[in-house]
Amino acid sequence: MSKEYPLVFVDTETTSLRPDREIWEIAMIRRELTGTESTVNIMIEVHLNNADPVSLNIGRFWERHPDGQYMKNGNTKGYTVSKKEAAAMIFAMTFESQLVGAIPSFDANGMETLLRSQGFIPMWHHRLICVESMTVGLMGYNVGGLAECAKVVWGLKDYEQSHTAFGDADLAKRLYNAIIERERDGLL
Repeated sequence: MSKEYPLVFVDTETTSLRPDREIWEIAMIRRELTGTESTVNIMIEVHLNNADPVSLNIGRFWERHPDGQYMKNGNTKGYTVSKKEAAAMIFAMTFESQLVGAIPSFDANGMETLLRSQGFIPMWHHRLICVESMTVGLMGYNVGGLAECAKVVWGLKDYEQSHTAFGDADLAKRLYNAIIERERDGLL
C-alpha cells in the first residue's frame, strides 16, 4: 500500500502557454487526510512583457486582474500579492501533498518556476493526478477539456467560472470526487 497524501486541487491562469509564462492567478484547495479543506485564491503581480494577448483574453485578465482593470479603465488598483508572497503561499499549501487538476503538469511547471525564482523548492509528490485523464479512463474515449469532461461525467451544461483559477480548481475537485464515488459505488 502506498502512502496517502493530502490532495491539492489547483489551477493557474497565466500570461501565455509558453515556458516563459507567468502565473497571474492561482487557486488551491487543500484537502487534508481528515477531509478538512482550506483554500487560497490570489492574484499575483505580473509583468506583461512576454504576454500572449489570446491567453490574457481567455482568462479575462483585463476584467478580473487588478492590474488589468487599472490599465484598461484607470480604476483604483486593487490588491495583488508579490511573487515572494505567492511563492510562500504555494509552498505552504502544496507541502507534502499530491496535486490534482486538469493537466496539472502545466500548473506544476509554472508553480515550480515561480517557487524557484523566489528561493523555494517544490515539495509536492511527483505523481500528479489529472482529472481529464481519469475521465478518459472512465469513458474509454478522449473527452476533451475540463468542462467537456464535466458534461460527460454528470451532465454539467453551462460552466460560468471556466478559465478562472478557483472555478477550474473547484470543478477539478468536483470531477475527481464524482469519479472516485463511482468507483467506490462499484459503477466502474
